[in-house]
Amino acid sequence: MEHLSKRKWAITALVAVTVLLVASACGSNSPESSSVESGTSQLSPASSAESGDAATPTHGLVGGDPDTVNTGTAIPGGTVTYVNTVPISNWNVLNSGGSTYSVLDVSGAFWPYAFNSLPSGKLVMNNDIVTSATVVKADPQTIEYKINPGAVWSDGQPITADDFNYTWRVMDPAQCPDCQMANSAGYDSIESVDGSDSGKTVTVKFNKPYVAWQTLFSPFLPAHKAATYGDLKTKAGLATSFNDGFVKNVPDWSAGPFIIKTFTSDGSVVMDQNPHWFGAKKPNLKSLVFQLVSDPTQQAAAMANHEVDVLNPPNIDTDVVKQLAGIPDVGYQIAASFASHFMFLNMNAAALKDKAIRQAIFEAVNVQNIVTKILGPYVPDPKPLTSMFFLPGQDGYQDSLSKYSYGIGDVAAATKTLQEAGYQGVGSKLKAPDGTDLPPLTFAVSAGNQVRQNEA
Repeated sequence: MEHLSKRKWAITALVAVTVLLVASACGSNSPESSSVESGTSQLSPASSAESGDAATPTHGLVGGDPDTVNTGTAIPGGTVTYVNTVPISNWNVLNSGGSTYSVLDVSGAFWPYAFNSLPSGKLVMNNDIVTSATVVKADPQTIEYKINPGAVWSDGQPITADDFNYTWRVMDPAQCPDCQMANSAGYDSIESVDGSDSGKTVTVKFNKPYVAWQTLFSPFLPAHKAATYGDLKTKAGLATSFNDGFVKNVPDWSAGPFIIKTFTSDGSVVMDQNPHWFGAKKPNLKSLVFQLVSDPTQQAAAMANHEVDVLNPPNIDTDVVKQLAGIPDVGYQIAASFASHFMFLNMNAAALKDKAIRQAIFEAVNVQNIVTKILGPYVPDPKPLTSMFFLPGQDGYQDSLSKYSYGIGDVAAATKTLQEAGYQGVGSKLKAPDGTDLPPLTFAVSAGNQVRQNEA
């Protein structure tokens, strides 16, 4: 979920964005490959070959339970080539500039996560990293993590409470005001992170309750590596390690089943098995390649030409779905993602400084219409999200937004709000209460992002 700054207001989450996961059953490597072990989570290609049954390849739309549809007997060995859409210039997925689709996909193969997110949205404890994670006290809320005794970084250094403590410090604005974290939610509610049992027990105490505590430390960073980037005893050193060290340096460390071997000049990432992987299951693949194909219009062609095996576009597109449906021996799966789209209002903009304007916009926008337009072709009866913290299927998801009557397309309420505030020309050329023209409003969207453009 995107971090909301104090200078912006956000309307209710528009939608849990639907994504497309595609896999080739007859790519150059598919006879040898199997389920793609992606670090502490799993990339689950929608094809029988990738899930272990190369004799019966799947073609077309793949349905079923998203958590089990790609389960199969794995065939050891081989290489899978996975499409990356955006060039990687920031390697820190916890950094505001590194929290991108490409970095998230790549980092899942070697970053450690205390909890994993299943395709359905459910959070499950990552038993390879922690053997338990429990609430041991309600007031103050206190969580105890037991780290796998055999869990180590790829250089042999044990994973300990120091790694949790470092991650908390760089994700908490009070301790590291210059750290450019992607989202401080939850970390800014922690009072202390302490270790015991030689660092293999982590006790996290909160200064106020945080319901979504299972989302924290997923992932977390190696403190001993951070110490080589900056002085961790100072705020400046913390910021340097987080904003520069983990951002600019290609990771030579891992706590997952794969480790980066090369980062090529064309923007591709090649990974081999991590020889120090301590997990219960050894990765089936010999290697994993993330190949840069930045032009979305060329990604389906790359799949058809057997240049890539797995494609996971950041945004769904009708034309792409039609292209993929026509490629033999390619299966594709349409499912909800963990991304949420928001409409932000910049309160520094001249036109939005008046609360009445902001309120009227929220009242007039019809989120259901937007959701239907974007997801209607793929999802029967799609609904907007009504929680700011959880996605459908996750424990704790409940409607906390509908009571505000925003985002329901109530034009009459918006008109009344503006008229009562003294605005003139409502419904035609809007003028401020003093008779001056209202400054123009600009809706900014990402270039080339068809979903965002459709929302606008």
